[in-house]
This record gives sequence, C-alpha cells and structure tokens, in this order.
Amino acid sequence: MNKPFLISIAFLSLACTSLAQTDGQQASNLRESYAETTVHDPSVVYDNAGTYYIFGSHLAVSKTTDLINWTSGVGGGETSACTLFANPSGHQVTYADAYNSNAVTRVKDYQGNEVTFGTYNIHDWQYTGDNIQGNQWAPDVIWNPTMRKWLMYMSVNGSNWCSAIVCLAADQIEGPYIYQGPVVFSGFQGTYIHNGYSASDDWKHTDLAIATGATSLPERYNVSTHWGTYWPNCIDPCVKYDNGKLYLTYGSWSGGIFQIQLDQNTGLRDYTAIYPYEINGEVTTPGAANANCTSDPYFGKKIAGGYYVSGEGPYIEKIGEYYYLFLSYGGLTSTGGYEMRVFRSKSIDGPYDNAIYSSYVKNFGTSGDKRGARILGAMGAWGANNEGELAQGHNSVLVDENGDAFLVYHSRFVDGGEGHQVRVRQLFVNENGYLVASPFRYTGKQTTQKDIESKRLFDETEIAGSYQLIVHPYRLDYEKKQVSEAITVTLTSDGKITGGKTGTWSFTDNSKSYIKLTIGGLNYFGVMIRQNVDKMVNTPAVAISAVCGTNNYQQAMWLYKVENSSDKLTTAYPTSVIKNTNSGWWQNFSQNQYAIELGDQLNFHFYNYSDKANNWHNWCLYGANVAPNDGGYKEYFGIRNDNYNNTAANNTGCTSDFNWDTFKEDMDGSLVDMTVTYSKDGLFTMKSVINTVTGKKYNYSFEKTIDGAPSNILLFFVNEGSYIDGLTLGINSISCDDTLVQNGKTYNMQGQLVDDNYQGIVIRNGKKRISK
Repeated sequence: MNKPFLISIAFLSLACTSLAQTDGQQASNLRESYAETTVHDPSVVYDNAGTYYIFGSHLAVSKTTDLINWTSGVGGGETSACTLFANPSGHQVTYADAYNSNAVTRVKDYQGNEVTFGTYNIHDWQYTGDNIQGNQWAPDVIWNPTMRKWLMYMSVNGSNWCSAIVCLAADQIEGPYIYQGPVVFSGFQGTYIHNGYSASDDWKHTDLAIATGATSLPERYNVSTHWGTYWPNCIDPCVKYDNGKLYLTYGSWSGGIFQIQLDQNTGLRDYTAIYPYEINGEVTTPGAANANCTSDPYFGKKIAGGYYVSGEGPYIEKIGEYYYLFLSYGGLTSTGGYEMRVFRSKSIDGPYDNAIYSSYVKNFGTSGDKRGARILGAMGAWGANNEGELAQGHNSVLVDENGDAFLVYHSRFVDGGEGHQVRVRQLFVNENGYLVASPFRYTGKQTTQKDIESKRLFDETEIAGSYQLIVHPYRLDYEKKQVSEAITVTLTSDGKITGGKTGTWSFTDNSKSYIKLTIGGLNYFGVMIRQNVDKMVNTPAVAISAVCGTNNYQQAMWLYKVENSSDKLTTAYPTSVIKNTNSGWWQNFSQNQYAIELGDQLNFHFYNYSDKANNWHNWCLYGANVAPNDGGYKEYFGIRNDNYNNTAANNTGCTSDFNWDTFKEDMDGSLVDMTVTYSKDGLFTMKSVINTVTGKKYNYSFEKTIDGAPSNILLFFVNEGSYIDGLTLGINSISCDDTLVQNGKTYNMQGQLVDDNYQGIVIRNGKKRISK
C-alpha cells in the first residue's frame, strides 16, 4: 500500500536508510582556509603539553595545537598591553623596562672563580638614540630542565653593532620573563657612543674581562669603524642542547656566525669553556684583527660566514645522523633575495660543508655562489596557491617525538608587498643524508620518515602519470621578483620522463621510498610521499621532493600529481559560517571556497536569507587568486545579488530582470540555482535562476574576462545582513522504502507535492534533479 510523501526534510533524514549530505568533500577543487599568523623570524618550541609556540621579532608570539591554525597576539606584542616581562622582584614591567637590571649577580669566570656579575642595562648599551622598541629581534625560547624554567634568548639590536644577546627566565612559557643577564656583546671597539656610555672604554661595560681576563681592550677589537669586517653582530640566537651541553649559535652578516657554550645552571655564558685564538683553524698569538679568525676567546668558535657575506638567522637541528645548519642569505625584503641555505656536519660545532668564507663573495642573487643546499626558493603558482612565495627565510626547525622534522619560516608573496605569514613544511632525509622539504605546506602528517625508510609507498604504475614540476634554482633575479614556475612532465611506468623536461627516473631501493631522477645531466635523489594539496579538501597527491649534487650545488626539485584527480566537484551547496542576518561586511563567509579551473563549470544551489534592510544585504560571489585575508590577495570580481560588481564599483557585465519595487522582499528566502563557467580564453560567466517564495522567477547573469587568464580562480561567498544555506539542499543520494519514493510524483525540498510547472530543485522517484 502506497503512503503519501508529505514529510519534511528533517523527517526524511530519519525515515531514509541512506541519506548523504555532500558539498564535494571528496572533490579535488573544494578549498579550505587556515587561521594564518604573521610572525617575522619565527622560532618554534613545543610546551610538552600539546601546544606549539612561535616567538618572533618585535615580540610577535603565536600558538597552535596543529601547526596549521594559529592564535596570534599572545603576550600583547610590542605594545602597552605587553604581559611578557617582569622585573627581578616579579612585578610586571613594560618591554622598555625589561632589560634595566639583571637578576643574576654572581658567576664563575674563565678561571672558575666566583666573581661579581655587574649590572648591565641593555638599553644603555645600544647606540645612542636607539630604543628598545623596534629592536627586540629574533628570540629563541627553550625549556631548561636544570633550572626548571623557560628561557628566552633575545637579541637587543643596536646600530653600529652595539647589540647584545640576553637571557630571560619564566615559570610559564607565556611569561612573565625576568632578565637574567647578558650572554654576549658586540660593538665594543671604542668608536661609537652608547645610550648610557661614552665611546671610550666601552668594553668595560661588557663581560669581556669575566670571559677572557682582559685588563684593556685587546688590539684585535680596536678596529675603528670596521667591526663588521672581523667580528659578529650579536643578534639572532639559536640555543640547543647536545650531548649534555648547552650551546648558543649566533650572528648576522658581519664577521660571521659564532658559537659558545652556556651554563645550564644560570642560562648565561659558561665562562669556564675556553676558546683559543685561531686563524684558519691554527692556534696563534692574538694581535691585530684578522678576518680569517676561526676561534676567539670572547666570541667563541666561528662555524659559518665571514668577510661580511650575507648570512643570518642561524638555526641548528639534529635530524637523523647529521646536524643541519640553516642560514638565510640575502636581504629580507620582497626584493632582497632572501633564501634559506642548509649545511650539514657530524658535530654541532662543525665543520659544516664549506660554510666559512675566506674572502668576500656575493652569495645570493643572479651572481651568487652556490654553496649550501637551496632547500626551496621563490616560486610562482603551485598546487592550489596562486599567490607565489618569495623571500622565504629566518627559519627554525621542530623535531617531534617520532623523529619527524618540520621547517617553520616566514614568507612574503609575489603580489603581497612586504606582508608576510608563517609557513610550515615537513622535512625528510634522502638516502644520501640531505634534507628535502615537502612540496606542500603541512596540513597534517600523512607520511613519516619511518614510512620512507621502511616501505615503498608507490609502485611503478602508481608513480606513472602527469606531474607538475618545479625546480628551485640558484641565481634568481630577486630585484625583479623573479620566481621559478611550474611545468608539466610525464613519468612513465618504464622509467622515462617526458614533456617540459626529459630524463629518467628509478627506485633506488625496492623496500624504501627513495627515488632518483636524472634531468638535464643532474641526478636528483629524493623521497616519494603522499601529501594533501594544501588549501584543498581531501586531495591527496603523489609528491616527490628531491635534491641534486653535494656541498657546493644542491638545488631542490618538487613534483606532484593529484591522486584520483578526475573526481572533481561539479555541484556544491554553499553555506555561510554564521547563519543569521546580523553580520557586518566581510565577516560572514561561506564555509568552503571553491576552485574553478580554465575550461570548467560549477553549479551552486542555496537558499538566501536577508534582513531586507538594503538591496545589497544578500549573497555576494567573489573570485580571487587566494582566500580572503590571505597574503597576496588579488580580487577579480565581487558579484552582488543586486546587479552590481563590488570590485569594479559598477554594474558592467551584470544583466538581470529584477523587479526593484519588490526586490528586497523577493530575495529573502529565495532559492538560487547558479552555474559558473570559466572558459579557456579566461571568460568567467555566472548565470542564476532565482525562485522566490511567492513563485516568481528571476534571471541574473554576469560576465568578465579575467586578465591573464590565470589557471584557476578561487570562488567564495560573503554576506552582509544576510546568509546563505545550501545544507538542506545537499542530498547526494536517497535510499528509502520504495513505497515512499517510487511513485512517480514530484516533491520540492520542503517535502511538498508540486506539479511539473514547479521550477527549482525537486525529488522524483528518489532522485534529486533540477526542474526548469
């Protein structure tokens, strides 16, 4: 006996045995966005309780539990709201007063004798006129188990090398931190006036005597205005434990990157660790300054740089069998050529592969040398990202409890000026012991180093296919923002590479996920991983990350192809994040974003609800290169429901047959069936059929040719005083009792029986369709 189908959607979800809501969750062009953060020179640390922190210049601090979505503004930053610091009495102080008086008053000197540790006001040490504000650079934070404190090592920068690295301690990772004392000073050549001292005998206001026993300024430091030719600028600390000892690595350009040991009981310098004076690795008697100094009683051991070659932000991490030293070459601006280089060693204090310079060489840009592995570089559109990264650098590295490593760095963007954001990529070790970075940013761990070393993740047939390939070469023209662009190649199952580049490929170990690719006479050794394409929902890719050469020439190369890439989204049911009509402008976005590629078509179906206060309090469809509020955002159009393009501030390209006398009433509760098309010539079109609750039908269309015809456009909805709801429409399939649905009758999405003249989405014989 047949029963009538006059039931609501809510009841339908209970009565049916199989009802799947979908917004293309398995499709390759459904986008998602992340809670980004802006921290320059990010140094990452794990709090051992589930949260990761990054500390950066100008007191920028952010935290996350997944290395993907960040909470910014921890500690208040370099503002009057800063809560990061306290004085030695424990009372909160502003950052400007945080370095006035040190808590440690006694230390052991270079002979092991306990001596008085003076009062070191670090603002006084800065060059005259310099302030604390704007000069708190690149801190590094660690947990000291001996002191049972969190220690922050802060660079307090000063002009003319009048800088210092200081140590602060806190019971909680978010502070407040108390200034313990200075660790190392620079710029004490008796030439420049300080905020609190004259130039003459400025060395007496440092710890030089405690560290070396000096009773006067040694000749080698008396270098007039040429400090940077010989000696380091004491900024950019990296602090690491190794084999029971604690090390500080520091420096930026100038005389190079140096390293000293720290006292685990105080967090300050271990003055009993003695460093000989060496020239080119040979012990000699100190005299006049020599730029080939490789060890100094005060500054410690030189491990990289020198002769004022570029190189800053040193960071050392042991991954597997090797210690890897990361340096950032070039200038940090978007046209400065900033780039990361990686050197390795068997010991934390080196030697690192050819990292020390014996003469000045420009080591970045079109004529730069090629020492150090170029783990990644400036690149154009890649994967789902159209903004293009450049000037990536000043990184840190995290190794988790499973031995998997993560590269954390800041990046600028091709169209983003000097704006920057943090990016995280997973690191892997290839079979030759060199690091390679994941082709996409980290969005969850899908492949581990143990996976690579224990099994082969793909066979020949799974590797075969069409790939996007990008090389990260040396010598890009940074002044013109030159980036490396992706090309298309094909890997065949019999080991050939064809297309934009030609060559061969092969597995190097049948029981592991290592691969060798030979292209252009270069052998690239890498890893095969499975990784989700970032900013895309459930879009796993076969990805390859490889590096060629050794020591003096190691450029990286990435390839990827999307698995099951034919599963593209064709129909979507967008829904606002906030489902009420109270939101202001640019606050209420669709829950998902959608990529449409050249030659593709996409259908949207949703209800529109409005407060009816203004014509524009209805849906808006935007097209851009990246998600709203992402770096490098470039807007192509902003189609309003009321026959207007917000981006162009006119109605060019808009055509509609709306009745403006009843428009506001008509749009509230209306059902929108929209089709968007992006043709091969770059023409974008939108066509909508809008059905009102009173049975009216309107047609609305828009078209615009997108300059340059980018390979894809990111679409998203935004509402003001309104919201959209497609969830109740997103029924993918229905399996119900045949007596309910196989009756040949037609029902709308409210479960009401309708005739053949009804226009919109309907259900007939258990299948959803659009009736026009």
